[in-house]
Amino acid sequence: MPATATSATRKTPAQVQADIQQRAGVARQTAQSANVFYTSFPNDPRVPQARKLESMSLLRGVLATDADRGQVALQTASAYRGDRTIPGKDRLEVAVMMERLQYELRQNGRALSSDPAEHERTADRLRTEFGDLPEVYGFYLAVVNTADRETANRVARKILLQPAPASAKIEAQLTIDRYSLLGKKVDAVFTTLEGEPVALSTPGKPTIVYLWSGDARVNDLNRLKGHSSIVPHDARWVYVALHSGVGATLAARSLAPFPGSYCFDAAPSAGVVGKLFKNQHLPYVYVFDRGGNLASYGRPDELPALLTNAGL
Repeated sequence: MPATATSATRKTPAQVQADIQQRAGVARQTAQSANVFYTSFPNDPRVPQARKLESMSLLRGVLATDADRGQVALQTASAYRGDRTIPGKDRLEVAVMMERLQYELRQNGRALSSDPAEHERTADRLRTEFGDLPEVYGFYLAVVNTADRETANRVARKILLQPAPASAKIEAQLTIDRYSLLGKKVDAVFTTLEGEPVALSTPGKPTIVYLWSGDARVNDLNRLKGHSSIVPHDARWVYVALHSGVGATLAARSLAPFPGSYCFDAAPSAGVVGKLFKNQHLPYVYVFDRGGNLASYGRPDELPALLTNAGL
C-alpha cells in the first residue's frame, strides 16, 4: 500500500504559499537571465528562444494578486506575441499564457477554464489571430475537455467543421458520440474482480460509474468523500479501474468512501470504456438515473451538479 500523507508530512497553507512565492521568484530570475543574454548578444541565433523564455517566465512569475507586475509581464509578452518574424507556433504559446493570466488578474485568481463561455471566445480570438495552426485546435480541445457538456458538444462540432488536424477531429467526434448517449439506456456490462457481471442500465436504483487510473492514489478516490451528504443512500457504485491489474485495484478498494462493485479494464481502448464511453480523461464519473438511463457525466468535482441533472 503506498504511503499516504500524514500530519507530519502534509504542508500547511503557509508552506504551500511559500512554495508558490518561491516558484514565482525563480521564474522571474529566469526571465532576467534570458533578457541579459539576448541584450548582451543581440546577433546570437538563440535570441528568439531567449525572448520566448523571458516572456513565458515573466508570465509564470506573476501571482493573481500582483497586478503591477502582471502589467509589466503582459507588455513584454505582447511585444513578442506581435512579432511576425517569430513562428506562429511560438507566439501562440505565449499568447495562450497571456490570455489565461489576463483573465486571472481580472477575476482575482479564477482560472479561465472555469468560465466555458469566455474560454470558447478566447479560442475563437486565437484562431482569428493565428489561423488554423494545429495548436489552436489544441486550445479548442482544452475547452472541450473542461467545459460543461453542452459547450463541449458545441465546440466539438465547431472543430469538425474547420480544417483541424485529424487527431483533433477524432477527439471531437468522441465527445459528440458520448454526448449522444445521454437519456438512453447503455447496453453494457462490466465484470467485477470476483467475475460477476455488472449491468450499467439497471432500473430501480441510481448507478454511479467511477472511472479512474486503477492505482491506489489517495487523491483520486478521496476526492469523493466530500460528497457523502448528497449521494443518494441507495446509489449503486461501480468502480472501473483502467490500465490496471487485479492487484492494484484490490489495493485501492480500501480507499473508496462508498461501497460498490470493483472492476478493471486492462485494455480500455478495446473494452467498454473505449468503444462505448470513448473516455479520454481520468478520473471521470457517469451517472445513471433510476430509470436506468445515462443522465449525466463529468469530473468528480462536478458530482453535485451531475446528481442534480439526473434528478437525484
